[in-house]
Amino acid sequence: MSQLLNLEWILLPILALFAQGGGVIMIISAIILLMWTIIFERIYFLRNQSSLIKDSYICEWRELITSSMRTDHRYRHFYLSKFRNDLLRNIPFIEILILICPLLGLLGTITGMIDVFDAMSVSASGDARLLASGVSKATLPTVVGMVAAVSGLLALTVLKNTIGRLNRDFSNKLLVTQVSKSL
Repeated sequence: MSQLLNLEWILLPILALFAQGGGVIMIISAIILLMWTIIFERIYFLRNQSSLIKDSYICEWRELITSSMRTDHRYRHFYLSKFRNDLLRNIPFIEILILICPLLGLLGTITGMIDVFDAMSVSASGDARLLASGVSKATLPTVVGMVAAVSGLLALTVLKNTIGRLNRDFSNKLLVTQVSKSL
């Protein structure tokens, strides 16, 4: 039980990763934290808040249904767009954060390789072990950036599929409401 409360087993590897990968990994970590915070916010919104918004839009829609099909179509399109915008809020920002992660990883690799070549020029030795350890250290930011991007892409795919399903359900609900009101 005391081991569960002791965070050293989590923090020590993370600190070692930061030390080995350089400053770029800290930036990537901050982006990962921001990205997953927004992803969790969207998950919370889609699970808890979207149904409340959908119900309020349907209530407003019921009040606006007229005998004119053209007017009803415009109102329906308006509410569909409004609901879709509510669902897609922050999705483009998540996409940008996902795109930035591998690019920053490559930046970390390039700066790490520059450090390796500088160290090799100063030591004036062609030691293969020094080169191998430096390349290993330099590629670490790319791995971190790619892992962040892949995990973000998986979450984004799930979010977009859920948004599509909720949007279709809302569209069908508006049609059913319109048909039942006109009868």
